[in-house]
Amino acid sequence: MYTRTVSVRVAPEKIDEVVALWRDEAVAAARRQPGCTGGQLLIDRASGKGISHFTWDTQAQANATGPESEHLKQILGRFAAYFVAPPIVEHWEVAAQG
Repeated sequence: MYTRTVSVRVAPEKIDEVVALWRDEAVAAARRQPGCTGGQLLIDRASGKGISHFTWDTQAQANATGPESEHLKQILGRFAAYFVAPPIVEHWEVAAQG
């Protein structure tokens, strides 16, 4: 399995809006991509820091929705008004899980 994380900072007072947008739009868009198995959104409400991650069956599927893809550009564009710093996009191999 492979995962992509997007680390963000948003205004703490906008977190509920961001969570709703992630749940309603980002999840649906990711699930339409081949091989996507789901994701999670982690939030620190006090600081406004968040990490979104979605997981794919193969590295090729994860890379196909990476930073240069229209998929990710569109999703990040929907969240742009909420970011207080540029998002950091990283890809990872899931080497172990429990």
